[in-house]
Amino acid sequence: MLGYARMLKNGIEQAGEEVSELYPRPVLGRFGSSMPRIRKWFAYVDKFLIFPSALRRHLHELRPNLVHVCDHSNSIYLPSLGYCPCLVTCHDIIAIGSALGHFTQTRIGFLGKKLQSRIFRDLKRADHVTCVSENSRQDLGKLAPCLTDRSNVVHSGFNQPMNPMKRADALKEIRALGMSANQRFVVHVGNDAWYKNRSGLLRIFSSFRKRFGKSVKLVLVGPPLNERQWSYAKQGGFAEDILVAHRADNELLQALYSLAIALIFPSLYEGFGWPPLEAQACGCPVVASPLGSLSEILEKGGVLIDPEDHAEYAETINRLNEDDEFRDQEIERGFSNAGRFDANKTVAEYILTYERVIESKRTTTRTSATQGRRAI
Repeated sequence: MLGYARMLKNGIEQAGEEVSELYPRPVLGRFGSSMPRIRKWFAYVDKFLIFPSALRRHLHELRPNLVHVCDHSNSIYLPSLGYCPCLVTCHDIIAIGSALGHFTQTRIGFLGKKLQSRIFRDLKRADHVTCVSENSRQDLGKLAPCLTDRSNVVHSGFNQPMNPMKRADALKEIRALGMSANQRFVVHVGNDAWYKNRSGLLRIFSSFRKRFGKSVKLVLVGPPLNERQWSYAKQGGFAEDILVAHRADNELLQALYSLAIALIFPSLYEGFGWPPLEAQACGCPVVASPLGSLSEILEKGGVLIDPEDHAEYAETINRLNEDDEFRDQEIERGFSNAGRFDANKTVAEYILTYERVIESKRTTTRTSATQGRRAI
């Protein structure tokens, strides 16, 4: 979340406010590079034992008006903030919900459950929680009703440029994937987490191939398919039509979005969902699930289809490939939708939220002081 934090920092500084950025720095974590397991535990010492002390010392020196914890997974630091007003950004509740047994598709180990329990406990101490989507705010409210009246929504803004790339430049970028200039393809961006629904994606691609031919490839940006997924692709006869970009920098992503028929995004849950917006900003049509926050984030653009309706996905991909008028319409709708997620707008909404949180904290403190005097 460093990119997100720095987008906010830059925007707030441009608004004339002073900002200090604090995050755990490697102390013991610098050692043990030849022993990954040891280095991992050293990093935990840095994060859970060393940084809280450093944080308290910095806050004592800085005396800030407010502390913004930009990722709710760092709510563990709230007890170190003392009486300073604090706001936390919640990006999704997947890890917390999984630890509580709300998402049975994934298993969380003993230590993972302990960590998420602590994160959840400390998150409820926040003076205010800002969620990146209304869907995430509603889900958080179900888990922690006490936060319902202490939360709002500020949609995330782009923290890096995403624009259509000229065809010649885009072709240079994707050359490393072994695709020819005339190769048609669809793209998916995401890892192998259950909610990304890679298995459903493969069934969609299989349905498309069976109905409309074999001239289109599937480009996966993320880790390779697991053994079960590769087996499915091999049995379906389309394993050779899957290309994997294990790591994609901003330029390669823009190139893929600029040349693809569409981004296919049949997620089962998303707390926000960045790839569809990135794709739309680059002029790539989006065919996505309406689940989680996606119907909210893609409210003004994108074709939303139930992730179980593989045939409808296949029909839409083919239409985007064959019908130029329909494709142009979806591209324009995408540009319009992506334009709603402007970094300047995000920063302005956060500044207003900061002011409300600071004033609310002052009011609460004055009320408590008055009640205390009356009690005496």
